Amino acid sequence: MQRDLKSFDISEQLKKLPDSPGVYIMYNKENEIIYVGKSVSLKNRVRSYFNSDHSRYKKVQAMVENIYRFEYIIVNNETESLVLEANLIKKNRPKYNINLKDDKQYPYIKITNEKFPKILKVRDLLDDKAQYFGPFPTVSDLEKLVELSILAYKIRDCKLNFDNGKFLKRPCINYYINRCSAPCVKNISKDDYNETIKKVIKFLQGDSSDIKKILKNNMFEASIEKKYELASKYRDYLYEVDNLFSKQIFNIKKFKEYHLISYSYFENTLVVAIFIVNDGLVVDSKHFIVENNLNLTFDELFSNVIRQFYIGFNCKVKEVYIDYDNDKFLCEISKFLKSIYSFNSIFVKFPHRGIKHEQMIILNKNAKEILTKHMINNKSINFKYLEAIKYLKTLLSIETLDRIECYDISNISGDFNVGSMVVYKNGYKSKKDYRKFKINTVKGQDDYSSHREMLTRRLDRLIDEKLENKNSSFSQTPDLIIMDGGKGHFNVAKEVILEKNLNIAVIGLVKDDKHRTRAIVFDDNYIELEVNSNIYRFLYDIQEEVHRFAINYHRSLQNKKLQISILDEIKGVGDVKKINLLKHFGSISNIKNASVQEILMVDKMDKTTANNIFNFFNRKD
Repeated sequence: MQRDLKSFDISEQLKKLPDSPGVYIMYNKENEIIYVGKSVSLKNRVRSYFNSDHSRYKKVQAMVENIYRFEYIIVNNETESLVLEANLIKKNRPKYNINLKDDKQYPYIKITNEKFPKILKVRDLLDDKAQYFGPFPTVSDLEKLVELSILAYKIRDCKLNFDNGKFLKRPCINYYINRCSAPCVKNISKDDYNETIKKVIKFLQGDSSDIKKILKNNMFEASIEKKYELASKYRDYLYEVDNLFSKQIFNIKKFKEYHLISYSYFENTLVVAIFIVNDGLVVDSKHFIVENNLNLTFDELFSNVIRQFYIGFNCKVKEVYIDYDNDKFLCEISKFLKSIYSFNSIFVKFPHRGIKHEQMIILNKNAKEILTKHMINNKSINFKYLEAIKYLKTLLSIETLDRIECYDISNISGDFNVGSMVVYKNGYKSKKDYRKFKINTVKGQDDYSSHREMLTRRLDRLIDEKLENKNSSFSQTPDLIIMDGGKGHFNVAKEVILEKNLNIAVIGLVKDDKHRTRAIVFDDNYIELEVNSNIYRFLYDIQEEVHRFAINYHRSLQNKKLQISILDEIKGVGDVKKINLLKHFGSISNIKNASVQEILMVDKMDKTTANNIFNFFNRKD
């Protein structure tokens, strides 16, 4: 990746790490790569270097002490991260990878190039016209795929070589236990055996439809024959197939060297990200950040960056895939590359499908992440939600949207009625501005009245503190109020704002049956949200946060009250039963009216205690 020589605040950058699989690269003060690692969670792994005590591991401690800055590359899964990690280590030979013995050789599946090919587990890749699949993060994944291939297709994994025409007189035990079709005794023809090998290769490339049919048939046959242990083995493998192929498996001899180029562009800042790919595996990554100071068109700016990269790039690649579906643009880049490399033909294309399309999605994710970091460092704003904020400003016709407040109510059947206010500033959660409200004037479960009280109290504080020239969170006027509810909640907020003679934009969030944000309501507008849109993710994040904050406050009050309860007077009712009773019935009044049979339905309730509870509330004094 392109080096950033500006001051690097490690503690600040650790907060911004994504919870995604990927590869991390550690640099020293001289901008030398000193360590390359991989993880299923970049956030957890990279933070562990700086938050853990490594005094017991001197080499790790020495490496951490020399870290000046770090970079990371996001990938789709663990398999892709280990591929990139291995190639970056081989290319850069970082000091501490060598010292820490971290230059691993990951395992592969090999289908040999013979008259009767065999399936093998290997760690070395040879130029022998065999087909290799992998690498695999764990040996167990590889062994499961090999075992599945043998069980379903009965291909051999022995070391015999039949290319010289020498066969055996009788097969080995694998034939008798139904694990091999015995080509060693000519029990199967070369053509039939190689047709089976084609099915195995198709399976290893990710098409599991055929093997699922075979496993199901084998499972039913074994069950009919009362071989239940074998049937359960087939059943377990059937469940395992999809999980195995959630991890990307490459046929690494299928692809030549090629480049992938993607971008992210926002507010005149362009990030161009490049993957260098060899044999289908990403072996290097670069990126460039360019400000459009000359007010060029996007095509001109993007083209200039690509041209400058290839002018200084020595490798004469013949395939370039660009994340821009524009034939004219691609044709011009192709002509340029031919002119500087003097190739008769060079392939420049937008990948619509297949492995290159999948790799391009990962690359684009990296480009967006790099631009996000750049925007955060330079503008102190969460880029992920910039487009969402921009959308809201346009939708509501407001110029400024720096402070957003969202409100929610939490209670159980009207008990412990509480409200919460969460605040977002410039797209970030501002937890120091969060506030809790005990609802005082509302009895029972009345969401609208509870919201009215909470908003009235909040806006009264705003007006009072403005008059007194106080400088606190309550003295800051929100640009937008979000109600965790639909049209009725919107109307309540609008009425309170008008009563206070204030001018604050309001929206309500309509939820579906699963309590997920479905639409925005304001005035007479109802706007459905697409699940993958930035505005959906932004509002969903706010809704979950305000709900979490309200629930936590409600539980804290509930737990405090549980410590002193009328239920404490009943024999056999301890803390666990007390909590379960209130969870089940919702209130003391409901418990009072319950029968013994209804009380017995409470979790962990016994008959004696149920009778004690019933008698306690129904005794005649």
